[in-house]
Amino acid sequence: MFGERQIQTLLGPADPARDVTVPPAPCSPRELIARAEAAARDSAVAHRAGARRTRPSRRLVLIAAAAAVIAGAGTTAAVALRRDAGTATGTPNGTQLGPVLQPIAYQYETDPPPAASYLRTLAGQLTATPYDGHTGRYAYHDYKDWGGMEATSPEGYTMSYVEERRTWVAPDGSGRIRTTTLPPEFPDAASQRYYQQKLGGRPAVQPGRPYDDVPAGMAGPGQPLTSDRAELAQKLHVDEGGGATAKTIMDKYQAYIVPRAARAQILDILADLPGFVWRGQVTDRAGRAGVAVSFDDPQNDQQSIMIFDAHTGELYAHEIVSMRERRVAVYTLFLRYGYADQLG
Repeated sequence: MFGERQIQTLLGPADPARDVTVPPAPCSPRELIARAEAAARDSAVAHRAGARRTRPSRRLVLIAAAAAVIAGAGTTAAVALRRDAGTATGTPNGTQLGPVLQPIAYQYETDPPPAASYLRTLAGQLTATPYDGHTGRYAYHDYKDWGGMEATSPEGYTMSYVEERRTWVAPDGSGRIRTTTLPPEFPDAASQRYYQQKLGGRPAVQPGRPYDDVPAGMAGPGQPLTSDRAELAQKLHVDEGGGATAKTIMDKYQAYIVPRAARAQILDILADLPGFVWRGQVTDRAGRAGVAVSFDDPQNDQQSIMIFDAHTGELYAHEIVSMRERRVAVYTLFLRYGYADQLG
């Protein structure tokens, strides 16, 4: 099981010490439990002794709490996900399942150079995003998470749903949150085969409420993200290690429309942290070209990965991969950020 710091890292904005606004859950606990039970009725959150489990299992209770947290976030974008590993499949009765996930392929798979000089170069030559210099009634985010709502069978086979979240946040912190549960994806082919048989004719996804309108102060932060280096470094928890900082950067991108000055400071702060290496050019799970850095935490069998736009410095994705078996543990994929004048 994850240790205290790893649980804090995974909870991110749910941790009351992290200075992030915690909105209400996108669906009720009853709906969340029913969704998980319908998807894996024969599953249990704990595996038997000796089960074929390679990654510490987070309990569904913990994951339900973490999945209920939305800290602001994204821009509308109909971006088709590129399936890096395998293809979607169906059950004998037609239930659609997602693919087996593969880790992102790096330009520098072995002996990667230190990331510091590359990050500083990127920070010093950032270009503008479509939203820089613009505004609107709502800050809008669109992003996808995988690894948050997990089911593990007694035999140790695992699946996790993809959750797409779109949020509209007004300056007073009120707004709207839309959550769409997409078919499950899998850390390995054996798990996909197992659930392909077990799900049978049951639907892989249970519909939830179309959206939640939330009151002031609950959808996200009302104030913009600081660009002051010292204050920003403190908010990024740089004293807790590279993995925690990478996760906190992801949290900030979920909560804020990050301005150009803050994007540059984030990259420059990362450059000062020990342990980050440059993975070079990569392609993210939406098919976009970017550049990546990673941080290894062998004690907890975790490699944290961040993918950035090579021109604007925007965060495209954050992932955690098992170091020993190179299995994807969790990912967050940002599809777009920006502003909107109407609720969607």
